[in-house]
Amino acid sequence: MRRAHPGLLLCLSTNGLALPDHVDALTALGVGHVTVTLNAVDPELGARLYAHVTGDDGRALHGAEGAAHLLARQEEGLTRLTRAGIAVKVNTVVVPGINDAHVEAVARRAAALGASLINCIGLIPVAGTPLGGVEAPGPRLMDAVRAAAGRHLPQMRHCARCRADAAGLLGDGGTLGGLGLLPMQPERPRHGHGLPSQSGQSGMSGLSGRSGCTGRQRCD
Repeated sequence: MRRAHPGLLLCLSTNGLALPDHVDALTALGVGHVTVTLNAVDPELGARLYAHVTGDDGRALHGAEGAAHLLARQEEGLTRLTRAGIAVKVNTVVVPGINDAHVEAVARRAAALGASLINCIGLIPVAGTPLGGVEAPGPRLMDAVRAAAGRHLPQMRHCARCRADAAGLLGDGGTLGGLGLLPMQPERPRHGHGLPSQSGQSGMSGLSGRSGCTGRQRCD
């Protein structure tokens, strides 16, 4: 695809678990920006969000051990991306009663690691999942969370439910493109590498769900 469309902007969304292993390949392909989902920077709190995280040896890691492993991989990957000159947006799912008061800490840490933008996304409860009984955050809570996170990183506000439009079409400054962080034309790849088919596995039951959002409107 890169050979056929050398001017195409490439992006990637990932939970970050396997991200450090693929930064060199992403750089070689000329990927312009990466979205990393980062829901907690405290393993004890992360343990309440993740059912399990797959360790380096393939074992399922539970509780704070799993959350700490995921966080270490996310932080390493994010640091390496920014050092490579790849713009990074962080997505944080806001789960009332669990991490809503923690999102500012996530934004502070992400900014320190070099992220350029954060998108605070309200939980979409899905019946039958561990977080299915948690009430979705309302507009007032989301406004407060975004205001707190905004002390550390610019906020992506026009889309509240998905990863679409990260590069930016609306020109409101709440996009990587609007912040001037994306090139008009990416560099041609330096040598051949393959994109990973998936970034890794982590059990984040209840942190995602179906949505009709197209990424072109605010939907909270």
